[in-house]
Amino acid sequence: MVEDLLRNVKILSEKGYYSEEDLEKEAYRALLKNKPELRVAIAIEKYKEGGLSLNKTAEIAGITTEELKEKLAERGIKIRRGLEGDEKKEERAQKLAEEF
Repeated sequence: MVEDLLRNVKILSEKGYYSEEDLEKEAYRALLKNKPELRVAIAIEKYKEGGLSLNKTAEIAGITTEELKEKLAERGIKIRRGLEGDEKKEERAQKLAEEF
């Protein structure tokens, strides 16, 4: 099965339909579209790492802020409140910039 998949990727790349990188990105987008729970899981992990606000996490997850709060509570994850110091904000901004 994996061999067939790799062969299909190679065929698509050779025929000019996609570069392997573009094909990987498209497959990733399709996976997240078909399995929205994975989007939620990824967004929550990034929230736990401190890289996202509650609102941005909900946006990425494709759910409302209230739904996100429920999911965080179900997982025993505390909601961050209050203002961060300038140093912490700078660290988060730098970390996110490196991802893109």
